[in-house]
Amino acid sequence: MSKKEFLEQLENKLSEALPPAAVREHVAYYMNYIDSTCAQGKREEDVIAELGDPNLIARTILETSDAESYVYTEAYDEAADNDPEEEVSGTGYMHHIHSSNGSCLIAFLVCLAVLFILFQLIGAVMRLILPVLLPILIIVFIVQMIRRHR
Repeated sequence: MSKKEFLEQLENKLSEALPPAAVREHVAYYMNYIDSTCAQGKREEDVIAELGDPNLIARTILETSDAESYVYTEAYDEAADNDPEEEVSGTGYMHHIHSSNGSCLIAFLVCLAVLFILFQLIGAVMRLILPVLLPILIIVFIVQMIRRHR
């Protein structure tokens, strides 16, 4: 399969559910990937074979992205009106809003891990300090009690 065929299949499949700008962004990503990998000395056919089936790639993209989460900026609308053939690499023309529960779960787990480590450190410090601090506190308490009764 050629690069052109690969990108066309990817574009056709993505066009079923994503806005045109999002399709161009994903197609541009794979086109740049193929070009840069070929520039490093790999053959185009080998790169495309490593990527796999463009329909499977498109299905994965569609499953992991929310088609309604794409927001267009005025700059993109103007660029699209002026030159519909222009490739969009995703820099400044389109913003993608990520809204996934997976990132919230990861953030929660990271916070939980930080709290666990913090409590472990506090516990370790207390285990070192308490054998010395506890007798001192008892002595101070006894001295205070004696002073009050005088």
